[in-house]
Amino acid sequence: KQQIIINYMFGHPDSTVLLFPYSQNVAYINHHPTEYNTEVRWATDAPWIHHEEWLEKPVSFLEEQWQSGLMLEFIALRDIQPGEEVLINYGDEWQKAWDEHVKNWEPVPPEGDYNNLTLWTKTSEASSGEGYVRAELLNEDKETPLKTVEEQAEDPYPHSIQINCKVNVNHRSAYLFEIETVPFFSRNWEESTDFPADKEERHTHKCNVTERYEKGDREEEEDSSDDIGELDDDEEGDDNAG
Repeated sequence: KQQIIINYMFGHPDSTVLLFPYSQNVAYINHHPTEYNTEVRWATDAPWIHHEEWLEKPVSFLEEQWQSGLMLEFIALRDIQPGEEVLINYGDEWQKAWDEHVKNWEPVPPEGDYNNLTLWTKTSEASSGEGYVRAELLNEDKETPLKTVEEQAEDPYPHSIQINCKVNVNHRSAYLFEIETVPFFSRNWEESTDFPADKEERHTHKCNVTERYEKGDREEEEDSSDDIGELDDDEEGDDNAG
């Protein structure tokens, strides 16, 4: 956990101080060693929040401060076009460490791979040459069926992937048959109820696909193509995104 936090901090080889920027956007600015278009500098026009004299203070002084006193600015080095990614240079030391990491990295053995990421993080014969698959790419794939619980027992998604369903669990049928069916009940998916036009009325819940069948295989359920079970009201997100 400490390493993850350090990855988002600013530091200097000649200082033991690490600065953690808490703006909600700066942590997403990526690195490029040569084609960066933005530079990080100390603020020059915000004396009420950037106290330049703090840069000369010892660490013991900074440890006693309980409010922000140093401000960084991201300055564009040229005109940045709409849709163009903002990039900064993380520095030679970071680049060297990254190159060393890539050179020496090896997949985690399957028996010790708790997150089941071995086949998803490095292109290999075992991963069919695909390597890591981004969650948004899975969302865009409308042709590949979602794996059922039984299928995932043999070929599971990594723990970074979560299946979610657009379904209204407050539908009256859940209460109508509550006595007989708790904690499960079954009904057809209804677009007007489960995916209404008003986005604020839509419900997204973590779920599992318990069964998959072709439309028409069940005459009594012609409007449904999946059986969804084990809904979890506490987690929300986009389909397939983890």
